[in-house]
Amino acid sequence: MKTFDKFALFRDLGYTPHPGQVPVHRSQASRRVLACGVRWGKTRLAAMEAIAAAIEPRNESRGWIVAPTYDLGQKVFREIVEIAGAQLRHRVRELKESERTLTLLNLSGGRSEIRVKSADNPTSLLGEALDWVVIDEAAQLKASIWQSYVSQRLLDRRGWALMISTPRGRGWLYDLYRRGQGHDPDFESWNGPSAQNPNLDPDLIEAERARLTSRN
Repeated sequence: MKTFDKFALFRDLGYTPHPGQVPVHRSQASRRVLACGVRWGKTRLAAMEAIAAAIEPRNESRGWIVAPTYDLGQKVFREIVEIAGAQLRHRVRELKESERTLTLLNLSGGRSEIRVKSADNPTSLLGEALDWVVIDEAAQLKASIWQSYVSQRLLDRRGWALMISTPRGRGWLYDLYRRGQGHDPDFESWNGPSAQNPNLDPDLIEAERARLTSRN
């Protein structure tokens, strides 16, 4: 069987990652931390990573999108559902909006489940073994959510985690970010300002920054 080509899938879906996103998509680290400015492209990147994981040929797979609240978790999930509905409709097997669950048929005919979970109900994070997890606005979570709940779900299947967030001072995510700066081979981390997204108008960014400065 040919090796799964994630970037070929991206091309088929019409997604061209910007230069700051490419290293994250290429990373083989099992723990990836992305701390970037608003509108940098974190949500789209996470959605595409989730879709690639669900489409990759295997018997079956299971992944979660975890966020401080269901509303925040819906950001990435909504992107996934929109892309799947527009370009992967033939692979959609089940969409349960009320349960925030999408099931896709992967390239080998296996079933891949994507589910949204909220960290405000930690007991809902127990039980299932996962192949991957995306944690959105990770800096807002308590360290115990990652340490005692989410990371434990990845052990059985040697799953990967992508943690995305806007920077929020020092805390557990900052510690993991530091590990990704060459201190641990299992971790890789990146940061970047909003202006790194070439789809944003730099003049508008500067104008908004000036308005915010004048209010302070």
